[in-house]
Amino acid sequence: MVMALNIKAITGLYPRGFFIQWDVREATESGEYKFDVYRSGSQSGPWDLLASGLTDRYAYVDRFDAPFDATTEAVLRPNQLNLFRYFVYRIVVTAPSGKTAEAVEDGHPRDEGALNDLKMNQYQRKALRDFRLSLKFNGTKCCILKRRHWGVRCDCTDKKTREIVRSSCKKCWGTGIVGGYWAPQLTYARRNVSTNASAVTPQGKSDTNDTKFWMPDYPSLECDDVVVFLRDQSRWRIDQTVGTEIRLQQVHQVISAQSIDRSHILYSLPVDPDVENPLL
Repeated sequence: MVMALNIKAITGLYPRGFFIQWDVREATESGEYKFDVYRSGSQSGPWDLLASGLTDRYAYVDRFDAPFDATTEAVLRPNQLNLFRYFVYRIVVTAPSGKTAEAVEDGHPRDEGALNDLKMNQYQRKALRDFRLSLKFNGTKCCILKRRHWGVRCDCTDKKTREIVRSSCKKCWGTGIVGGYWAPQLTYARRNVSTNASAVTPQGKSDTNDTKFWMPDYPSLECDDVVVFLRDQSRWRIDQTVGTEIRLQQVHQVISAQSIDRSHILYSLPVDPDVENPLL
């Protein structure tokens, strides 16, 4: 198995920069993974180093600050409102053993038709802005807990199979990775009325409580991530995500989630919305 880096999404925070999110596949080593972030105007470079040796991260926000190592003439703050300008990002990960992997991705898809259709590009940006603003009026504050998939393995995992043998561990919160989840990210979501259902199984009667959320396009969510609503302190585990897109650019996410029982260990996981998100 070879470690691989995947850039999941590059989301424009117009006109404040880009949100770059990644994941590491086949991260079988236990230990600290470090990330270097580069930006360029083309796939072939040259590259400006934006951040070096990042740890405990799954994403980075490029605020268009001056690069650490300005190797190009673009040392001034780039104009993100230019519809024809490309922003290309390169992420390099270094595993605990020193092995490296990298990925390169455009900030926008290379579709000449879409680039020439200025009206559609402008509509897409307006739709992003309108949806984010609407959540401040019809949405509810919540915190996103992204599940860790790489890092220091917990003692509660089997050394050979790497299977979790104790789901009630408060060191990894049942994930097998120390810490369990990345730092909470405060956002807004519109939550649908939940649906209660009962089913009879060989183990007995079980109740489920499902619902849907409408959330911003970043960060990109996936199964087993957790959303915590601050108003009622309810916690929901994500089952499925569906993205609404305009010209391959995601506008928002529709999340199907299931309520976590109040007796679950995740209700002991502290979530402090007042702590500044290290990503932002």
